[in-house]
Amino acid sequence: MLTPETERRIELLFRPGDREAVRTILVEQCGDNIPGWESAGLERLHFAVLKRSDGDLAELQKAVDLAKRDFRDALVWVGFGEPYVHRRWRPRQKW
Repeated sequence: MLTPETERRIELLFRPGDREAVRTILVEQCGDNIPGWESAGLERLHFAVLKRSDGDLAELQKAVDLAKRDFRDALVWVGFGEPYVHRRWRPRQKW
């Protein structure tokens, strides 16, 4: 399940035709299958991969693949190494 704030960021970053694919990637590939995710929280992890993607599906997949190897790298890559920093991230509408 995606949080309302995650949904908002998906809407800002991705075209309407891509949003369902984004949701599927987040739910199926970037969730409880990521070892250690509990320490970061799913919303923080989702925000990190969304930020890294910058609205591009291929980049989203790369970010998720990085998170699968080590979720901490995905967080640090976008500046979300500290808890709650991700809540301040507000992407601009891309489409």
